[in-house]
Amino acid sequence: MDDETSLLLPPRKRSSIHLGPLPKDRYWLVYFIFYTLGIAALLPWNFFTNAKQYFVYKLRNTTIPQNGSAIQGTAATSGQTELQATFENYLAIAAMVPNVVFMFLNTAATKMIPLKVRMLLAGILMILMFTFTVVLVEVNTDSWQMEFFGITLGTVVIVNAASAILQGGIFGLSGMFPQKYTQAVMGGMGAGGTFAALAEIVSIAGGNDVVKSAFGYFIAAAVIIFIALIAYLTLPFLAYAHYHTETHKELLNAVHSLNADSTSVTVKQPKGSTVSTLILVFKKIWMLALSVFLVFFVTLSCFPGVNSNIASMQQGSSPFTGKYFVPVTCFLLFNVGDLIGRTLAGFGQWPSHNSPLLPLLCVLRAGFIPLFLHCNVQPRSHLPVVFDHDFYPILFMAIFAISNGYLGTVTMMYGPTKVNDEDVETAGAMMSFFLACGLGCGAGFSLLLVKIT
Repeated sequence: MDDETSLLLPPRKRSSIHLGPLPKDRYWLVYFIFYTLGIAALLPWNFFTNAKQYFVYKLRNTTIPQNGSAIQGTAATSGQTELQATFENYLAIAAMVPNVVFMFLNTAATKMIPLKVRMLLAGILMILMFTFTVVLVEVNTDSWQMEFFGITLGTVVIVNAASAILQGGIFGLSGMFPQKYTQAVMGGMGAGGTFAALAEIVSIAGGNDVVKSAFGYFIAAAVIIFIALIAYLTLPFLAYAHYHTETHKELLNAVHSLNADSTSVTVKQPKGSTVSTLILVFKKIWMLALSVFLVFFVTLSCFPGVNSNIASMQQGSSPFTGKYFVPVTCFLLFNVGDLIGRTLAGFGQWPSHNSPLLPLLCVLRAGFIPLFLHCNVQPRSHLPVVFDHDFYPILFMAIFAISNGYLGTVTMMYGPTKVNDEDVETAGAMMSFFLACGLGCGAGFSLLLVKIT
């Protein structure tokens, strides 16, 4: 089979452009590198949201004597300041808006700026921002809380802009590999959230100073991103990774060569601007793109802004219903369930990428919004508490988290399979852009939901 014929085959099924026999992913090294990259890609979101006790302390009412020990209550505790009640929503917006903007810019830049340059610059900027955050941890900000919060939001904007570029690059790169490597990225993102949630619980259990705990959070984030960048740089030296990336380059060269040949009539490759290329790719993946948007819109509408304000109906009757309730039933349960869903997607994908059931399931997740709002969200002044037992938010959260991980991963895995091989990086980045759009719109919507409870 010649090159021209091979380019007419269905996406991801071409085999005529080879660099020899397919090597093995020895010891699953490439898979675990993508897993590590997934952990690093979502670190800004995971570590800023799971450092809730730190921000509650930093934004406290300074007229009430407190020390830096772990706060015993939750976000639902009475006497909280306005900043304590709403900071998660503002953090989410500050994180997701630049995430969306730079996801789009990254998608447009896939044909203009080399992937390696984008990923390395983004990773280095993230490390610098986390280092700056560590410095702020050690500074006494009691006399300038608003300024501290503004600077923190600025830091969140920058670090999430860099994170968006890194995420888009990772999904674009994983699109050149079999589907399980996209699942590895998604699984790594879930594992990073679980790690951050466990770190918070261990900190509370040990009675650690929240300032010292936050110092450890943000230092760990910078170190993990550094390790991920080193792992990324080793990919070209691994035969399996080299095979897939070089085969992709060979395919692109073949396409360009054929397009330059005016006598070729068998290959119809789209010509034109970057915008026209993006439109053509979107036409092929629009249903999956909208599905992943819906999944993460619903998730960010509830988590963490609404979920972290659900208090136990027996608050204070035991350590679990007091200081551990939100860290365990919100952050840990969500991240563990999310990780389970992302892992299950690696064993089998259902429904199929062409099934109308897939977008339907994504739409049905919107039902979680009224379910959570009618749990014991505090403070509240409008809606009644319908689900008046702690079992309900725990059950809802488990299903909510697993469905988020599974449906989000499946749709992300399907995206690059719908396009020609030369467009897989663009498709992966575009899917990541719509994921970020869902996160950003959901984060904004969550601020409204908190106001109406």
